Amino acid sequence: MYAFIVGQDPIEELIDVFKIFDKDNSKEITDIEILHVFDKLGLNLSRDDIKTLMSEADFDINNSIEFEEFIKIMIVK
Repeated sequence: MYAFIVGQDPIEELIDVFKIFDKDNSKEITDIEILHVFDKLGLNLSRDDIKTLMSEADFDINNSIEFEEFIKIMIVK
């Protein structure tokens, strides 16, 4: 799912990507932030699509995605 750039620290890359979503620097990504990024990319996801995405990534079920959860969904073993 995620290709790393040669010579760059993968964790630093993931931090940079996380920051794209986490616009308010709250150290978590909300459904609204996901919706905003996908809208900017021209991907018009429905509220149900966002709920599904959140349910797959929000392992502690607190309605946000923290960096540790983000890593789990971005790195496929």
